[in-house]
Amino acid sequence: MAEIIVARTAGFCFGVKRAVSEAEKKVQNEGGVINTYGELIHNPFEVERLKKKGLVPTGKIDEISGNKVIIRTHGVGQDIIDILTEKGCEITDLTCPYVKKIHNIAKKYCKMGIKTVIIGDGAHPEVIGISQRCSENSVILQDKSQVKDLISEAEPIAVVAQTTLNRNTFEEIKNEVLSINPSAEIFDTICSATTERQEEAKQIAQRSDAFFVVGGKNSSNTKKLFEVAEKVCKNTYHIECAGDIKKEMLAGKNIIGITAGASTPDQIIKEVYNTMENLTNQETLNFEELLEESLNYLNTGDTVSGIVVDVRPTEVVLELSGCKYNGIIDLDNLSGDPSLSPADLVKVGDEIEAFVIQVDDHNGQIRLSRKKLEQEKSREALKKAFEAEEILEGEVIEVVKGGMNVLIGETVVFVPASQASDRFVEDLNQFAGEKVQLRIIDMGTQGRRRRVVGSVKSVLKEETKRKRDAFWAEAAEGKTYTGKVKSLTAFGAFVDIGGVDGLVHISQLSWKKISHPSQVVKEGDEIEVFIKSLDREKQKISLGSKKEEDNPWTKFMADYKLGDIATGTVVRLVPFGAFVDIGGVDGLIHISDISWRRISHPSEVLSEGQSVEVIIKNIDEEKQKISLGYKRIEDNPWEIFKSKYSVGDTVKAKVVRLVSFGAFAEIIDGVDGLIHISQISYDRINNVSDALKAGDEVEAKIIEIKESDGKVSLSIKALLTPPATENEEAIEETVEEDMPMSVGTENTATQFELAVEEAEKEANEAE
Repeated sequence: MAEIIVARTAGFCFGVKRAVSEAEKKVQNEGGVINTYGELIHNPFEVERLKKKGLVPTGKIDEISGNKVIIRTHGVGQDIIDILTEKGCEITDLTCPYVKKIHNIAKKYCKMGIKTVIIGDGAHPEVIGISQRCSENSVILQDKSQVKDLISEAEPIAVVAQTTLNRNTFEEIKNEVLSINPSAEIFDTICSATTERQEEAKQIAQRSDAFFVVGGKNSSNTKKLFEVAEKVCKNTYHIECAGDIKKEMLAGKNIIGITAGASTPDQIIKEVYNTMENLTNQETLNFEELLEESLNYLNTGDTVSGIVVDVRPTEVVLELSGCKYNGIIDLDNLSGDPSLSPADLVKVGDEIEAFVIQVDDHNGQIRLSRKKLEQEKSREALKKAFEAEEILEGEVIEVVKGGMNVLIGETVVFVPASQASDRFVEDLNQFAGEKVQLRIIDMGTQGRRRRVVGSVKSVLKEETKRKRDAFWAEAAEGKTYTGKVKSLTAFGAFVDIGGVDGLVHISQLSWKKISHPSQVVKEGDEIEVFIKSLDREKQKISLGSKKEEDNPWTKFMADYKLGDIATGTVVRLVPFGAFVDIGGVDGLIHISDISWRRISHPSEVLSEGQSVEVIIKNIDEEKQKISLGYKRIEDNPWEIFKSKYSVGDTVKAKVVRLVSFGAFAEIIDGVDGLIHISQISYDRINNVSDALKAGDEVEAKIIEIKESDGKVSLSIKALLTPPATENEEAIEETVEEDMPMSVGTENTATQFELAVEEAEKEANEAE
């Protein structure tokens, strides 16, 4: 009789024991069915037992019945908690306290902007929940080979570990992290019970002839126990219950060790122990005889199950129970999805079923097909779905001539191009890799191949009708929606607002003037719209997207008044001025208000895209027009002139323009003085051009400054020696009576007003 040793630490840990106890109390007190978000623990027998009591696991929020929900021991992300809270659910959080500790660490460092590094299995719910607590500021390490690619030297990081992680794996990855980032903050969050359980398993396995790890196949801590024991005892088995024990596992074994995962109930451990005790107590037990009796002689067409013992790049090796040869499943016979590799589908230790396609005793090979077996199961399921007209979901794995192939289970369903959408689609490649919903519409045969045909269109049309009916039942003018832009035309955009398309006219897309909708939106964009009008009889909808609170004119009137200084951007230059955008409202700077000096075009001073400060000179609220000024008082050339010159000063000036009554000469940039024809010479001059021409440099005397009008009178004659004449005084008096006053600029007040009126007229025509 063999010695059977059961580990002291085998079975429920503190967190699991607490969760199971609290969950049972909850369902007993409340009665009825209570959903757990995910399996409460990873043990199929315990989950099934609890299910019979009314604790039903679900992984989808929309499948939760009632308003009570229990959070699994592995925990969930904060987003799940928030959604459940918004739904008004009463939440009982049975997350393991050790996992909660990691959540708090992750939350703390996330708020500090420090990346959280999680060492663990990225597919495990505990690790997923921790990662979701860090927003996007986290990274998961499953192997030390990933460290160099995912960790940098200078980046501050906090490192945590999955509670059930193998201690050796943690130490290896931790040391690798520290070698690259010595300042990393390390938190050893492996559960103390996990460490103790792994160490005891190792010690017992070292002296055992056979070692059994009892627990669910998807239990992380149970798998880690198996990994630890397997390294020191070659006859290590991962079983879920006593029914998995076979006589040959025990034959000839003197010492048999047992441990169990943290989610394995005591009852299952007792059943395993009692079964082993009964089997090893049979005096007629003979390993060789049992092995020979148990040898399965396989034939093509048989269905077998086996344990994956090797995963290679192009095939998987199975250890077949009671068979002298291993089974081989090549990649083509493993899955119908060509994008997957063997490592994507199975891992060492998995138990899978397969179909025998060839037995080669000569070469000692058994060729298997998992795909064929799964296809048979899948096809049977599809047949039932076809008869019931069920909606199925699959992935588009390939676009082929005339349609696309969708993988559902292990069966490829052909969807013709005409059935791929409820609208014409020119290029089906846009669906490649996407999940689609469809119905099976044909399960006939084509030649020697059995063909399954599906329709996405029928599902979409049904869904569209449902949405249309729901929309028209509640549609009302003014109601707002978040819609998706379906198509663009020159006159607007068609937007899907839930199975119904409405038109947003181009004038309703933006408060700014646009020439095409593509300046504001593109196909696929989600935009906020509201119903402007609707025709139920014709089922036509007119939509708007402009909100009054976003009206730039309203905002402008609230922010600015006459005389305010505003900052804007030059958006357009025209011969008569420049248009400036001030928060979405365009104002005009007339060319006369751009510069104190004479310019022929606004581009001499301004350029499109330039940021400028302007003064608000006039606001026409009725016409929504604004007049702006760019000239500054401090830049006024008249002020500069007054600071330098006085009556009687002699100046050098440049003749810039001739008129019938004299010549204008530039004294400084922006200030001209008038040399009246009578002030050019003592000699009588009939035509100014006889004495002066544009560009001449002259020396003249300032004989008058009229500050109120900004006018300067110059005299060349005053610097000349007068000829002796009896009639000199009479001549002087006559000249002074006939001489008009000179000006600093050509425009009079009346001329300026006319220019502004003309500019506004041109601006209106331009708009």
